[in-house]
Amino acid sequence: MKDKSKKNTYPPIDSWMLRYVVKLKKLLKLSEWDILIDPQPCSSDCLGECQVTYGQHSAVIYLHKNFRKDKPEDIRATLVHELLHCHFGQITEAAMTILEPVEEEPGGRKIVRSTINAIEYQTERVIDSVSEAIVPLLPLPNMPKQKKAIKKKRPNRPPKKIRRTGTR
Repeated sequence: MKDKSKKNTYPPIDSWMLRYVVKLKKLLKLSEWDILIDPQPCSSDCLGECQVTYGQHSAVIYLHKNFRKDKPEDIRATLVHELLHCHFGQITEAAMTILEPVEEEPGGRKIVRSTINAIEYQTERVIDSVSEAIVPLLPLPNMPKQKKAIKKKRPNRPPKKIRRTGTR
């Protein structure tokens, strides 16, 4: 869970990214969802994270801090994966509701936690597979052209003379 108490010093999300998320929402049948892209980066060990609030049809997506340097194909893959959490995460919610009475039994908390962990792990694998299958069918983001780094030209200098010392 993200710490909201930290002052946000990250640049705002670019307008092209916001437009692209709206386009993907429509294509993935998530039009009724409120989905925000938070400028705060996700954990350093992943490309993106999605926090879904079930029952409210809202989610917050966090991208890694250097996402602007990614290729369009990688941005598409990350966003589609994160948006699919809105559909598939309801499986975990349903399991938690079903297992709620078990939690009060002796040892129930461990059973519930390990069951939810297993469901979340398998759901992540399914999201990976579905995402890989549909990503090529979806449009790429309309990103601004990346400026290429300008290489400094070295002045034309004559090659250095090599001095030989010693004999062979």
